[in-house]
Amino acid sequence: MVRHSHAASWVDVIEACYELDTPEPEWLAQILRAARPLFPESVMLHGMTYDASVPAQMRVESLVAVQLPPGVDHAMFDAGARASQQALPPEEVARGFWVTRAETASELLGSSYDDKLRLNDIAGPFGIRDTLGINAPDPDHRGVALVASLGVAQRVPGAKRALLLRVASHLSAAFRLRRGTSRPAAALRPEHGEAVFDRRGKLIHATGAASGRAQRVALENAARVIVAAGGTQRASEAEVVEAWRALVEGRWSVVSSGDVDGKRFFVAVENGVNARPDARLSPRERAVLALVSIGHTNKLIAYDLGLSSAGVARALLEAQRKLGFRTRTELVAFTSALTRGTAQAQ
Repeated sequence: MVRHSHAASWVDVIEACYELDTPEPEWLAQILRAARPLFPESVMLHGMTYDASVPAQMRVESLVAVQLPPGVDHAMFDAGARASQQALPPEEVARGFWVTRAETASELLGSSYDDKLRLNDIAGPFGIRDTLGINAPDPDHRGVALVASLGVAQRVPGAKRALLLRVASHLSAAFRLRRGTSRPAAALRPEHGEAVFDRRGKLIHATGAASGRAQRVALENAARVIVAAGGTQRASEAEVVEAWRALVEGRWSVVSSGDVDGKRFFVAVENGVNARPDARLSPRERAVLALVSIGHTNKLIAYDLGLSSAGVARALLEAQRKLGFRTRTELVAFTSALTRGTAQAQ
């Protein structure tokens, strides 16, 4: 994505998520570098990719810091951070990593915050008083987390939390793209896209499921939103992020393919949510239930999938009917139990 001169914003972080032509540690680093100006009060800023699918065997994969306190080198940070994450009790792994979050440690842990972190003994010497985490899991419990260690305790205002949860949607979608192929940049070349757009977002061609009229319109609209996001006259941060949905029709990511023979293209590639198979449900219903299982509201699911809130509600009602539940509460409880492997077949 071409960078323009403007104040740093979370749009820059989303753009960095989809720059996939680098190894995973550098991918994380570029996201963190884009985020760093947005945390002027941070003492430390780091990110990780992880596999929390088996909470008792929590595994940190890539771990990158772009800001460390004085006196802490990268080797010291890496060893300490990996050890502390892998030492977490399984119930804390599930609580912290199985749900999409954008909150501070003091909010998450409440009155037990000081005891849990042993703040005075460990973080105090470095001036750390709180941490703000953006956790972006997929329903299979692999994901990305960005963590800013802060010099003051904070609470995240509602509007900012909504914004950060949408950033988490893009982190998750981009990470899923990376995981889907050993060569993510090559997979995004125009010849591999189900739809291809020019640098202005105009559709050049579409094939397969992307070739229907409604799908072409939806995909072209998404491409034009992304083009506008990189422009010099873009709208407010909140408006741009809200318009830039993580997926189109629950199926495609629209991303830049980079320069190909001196020309820039955007491509639509299949990148649906990882959902448990269930022959009773449609793919959309399975995706909606999968996102419910990681704590997403209807409104956030609509953003994740590029659907209307009404469409999400209909999918939930239909899933509820097909699975034989009388209320949404029962359905959500069943979905959560499935996530933990304790649900009984209906």
